[in-house]
Amino acid sequence: MRERLTHAIEGLPERERMVMTLYYYEETTMREIGLILGIVESRASQIHASAVLHLRARLSKPKTNEEPRQDGDHRSLKGSA
Repeated sequence: MRERLTHAIEGLPERERMVMTLYYYEETTMREIGLILGIVESRASQIHASAVLHLRARLSKPKTNEEPRQDGDHRSLKGSA
């Protein structure tokens, strides 16, 4: 499960990934995240909520050999590109 979560986090858009990393790994508050990213605290919270929804959606799907990429391209993790 940890590997799936790590993979799902890596697949998030950069800003969502940054908020998740700062909040959960660096134990940064939403206010501090806002200051770091140059946004207001409420926007940091919105980005966090969006990231959580994206992660829930990805993790609720059955594990497959094919994962959607950010650019919309679908390539098999086992086969060639």
